Amino acid sequence: MAGVDWSKLPIELWSLIGNKLDAAADCVRFRAVSKSWRSLLPFCQPPWLMLAESKLTLHQQLLEETVKPCPYRAFVVVGEQHIHLLELPEVQDSSCIGSSGTWLIIIDLEKRMHLLNPFSRVQIDLPSLTKLLWKAKVIISSTPSSSDCIAIVIQSYSNKLAIARPGDAFWTTVETPLDWIQDIIFYRNQFYVLSNKGMVMVCNIGDGQQSPKFSVLSDEHEIIHGAAINYLVERLGELLLVSKFVDKKDHSYMKTVRFEVYKLDFASRKWSGLKSLGGHSLFLGLNTSVSVLASDYSGWVKRNCIYFTDDDSRGRGSLDAGVYDLEDNSIESHYDRTSASLQSPLIWIVPSYVPTPHSNI
Repeated sequence: MAGVDWSKLPIELWSLIGNKLDAAADCVRFRAVSKSWRSLLPFCQPPWLMLAESKLTLHQQLLEETVKPCPYRAFVVVGEQHIHLLELPEVQDSSCIGSSGTWLIIIDLEKRMHLLNPFSRVQIDLPSLTKLLWKAKVIISSTPSSSDCIAIVIQSYSNKLAIARPGDAFWTTVETPLDWIQDIIFYRNQFYVLSNKGMVMVCNIGDGQQSPKFSVLSDEHEIIHGAAINYLVERLGELLLVSKFVDKKDHSYMKTVRFEVYKLDFASRKWSGLKSLGGHSLFLGLNTSVSVLASDYSGWVKRNCIYFTDDDSRGRGSLDAGVYDLEDNSIESHYDRTSASLQSPLIWIVPSYVPTPHSNI
């Protein structure tokens, strides 16, 4: 039934359909039809994990026979093992380098960058890249279709930011006063940048007519030096620093052994350690770092846990991905099968509805 405008169905049928849905994938698709459909179905879906691209086609996976390739990608809802296949021809012959909320960050063979909502299939263009980025992170300030959306790219072992707005012809490169940047987050309507020494600076972009201004928010944090990767995460309005530690004796891949979590005290400009997430759980990985209240996703998400995926540049995929329990320091798997790729590793997305240009009901 390709081309059907589901939003034109009689209103009395909308709630009847919505009340029959229980699968996570169906609920997300229902909410993506229009604003009115979204209002009928309260949103409560946990993050999804996009698996590495497969060399098998959809029909090969289902029928185990050789057929013409189909542009599908596989997703797993956290807490489940069932695979959801979504048709995404936009990601064929492209690399998915990460995500920002619901949006996938796509780079095609021509080095053009796009933001893609895998549920609504809305695609927003960003400026092309002059070179492929190694371990790049892209963060957006708001819904890409909004006029005030700003995108920032950071790259490992660099002190520079690349800034653009959807529709811009090129990226504007800005040098920061830091040695190099570890992470960046959009927090309290501004961008906050984490240095390799644990210092946090606020980046005031302004209206884009002048160079961004930087101001120091926190002092250097010595604990950061022993960590393999550090993340900035917001939890209930608080700014958290999460440090990931790996087994440096195992050179086959970066095996995570523990996490440490700190909260910023804005008055003292110091970080203090946390032993509990207060019933929340964190999702960490390429680009996306998000906090959720576990009780909102009962049966899917475990409280006081850190769900992580592989950030290593060597494409080890699910070899280093799991759930870290902050209370007993244990680690368990959140996906039982191997999914590894150099082009598109495991990536978290947070399925929330983003209106398409046609969703004005």
